[in-house]
Amino acid sequence: MEIYLVARLYEVSCSQTRDALGKFVKKAIVHYRDDLDLQNLMDYIQKEFKCCGWNNYTDWSWNLYFNCTLSNPSTERCAVPFSCCTPLPGETVINSMCGFGIQTQNHLDATKSINPVGCADRAVIWIESHLLLVGALTLGISQRLILAQSCSSRHQIHPRKTEEPKHNSRNDQHNVRPQVTCSFMLHPLGGA
Repeated sequence: MEIYLVARLYEVSCSQTRDALGKFVKKAIVHYRDDLDLQNLMDYIQKEFKCCGWNNYTDWSWNLYFNCTLSNPSTERCAVPFSCCTPLPGETVINSMCGFGIQTQNHLDATKSINPVGCADRAVIWIESHLLLVGALTLGISQRLILAQSCSSRHQIHPRKTEEPKHNSRNDQHNVRPQVTCSFMLHPLGGA
């Protein structure tokens, strides 16, 4: 029973991860030319995973500039970003126009100049192969958030009086100001 439950949770988690990543990548593709951070991130993902788009290279039609409809006046119509391209043997600088017109080609022809495979499967495979690391990071972050929330919700604060620097004025010489601190300390390796 427990094995089935763990397997089911893993399956749901992978499905949710894939859906969340899919929404993010679609947003990144749509806003590729509008947001330099998203553009750099998409270029990094596509180069690192040797992929193009989410499902495949034709996903770039989601972008206003790369859209492959005849009514699109953009010079990048039917193109894909250079980060989809496979470098030629001995090529040190990637031709930034290597993806032009790719969306009009069939899959077999596209494989000659780009990585036609979508990033969906490659990203999920990477996450699954690094699941222990991802899980440990998630657990560590959530533990700190839970501890911080616990501290604030239980009002585990202790007033402590500290003296302020003395001023020349007679009235300010004995002013004391309370200081509030939380009763736990977060350690870098997860202990409290």
